[in-house]
Amino acid sequence: MKSHLMNLKNKIERGKDMMVKLYVIGIVNGEYEFKNVPNVLKKRVRKLLEQTLEDKELLAELTKE
Repeated sequence: MKSHLMNLKNKIERGKDMMVKLYVIGIVNGEYEFKNVPNVLKKRVRKLLEQTLEDKELLAELTKE
């Protein structure tokens, strides 16, 4: 039972990671706005954007609310 719960938790985390990556791709491509990202994922999306982008001005522009 414990391993089943761990497997489920891992699947959920992988799903969240994929969603974060998809949001970042959409934001960088200009197809999606950061303000529309669900609050539970905003921190992770911002972190990945910071890792992806070197330009601080572009980061500020893409993550404005």
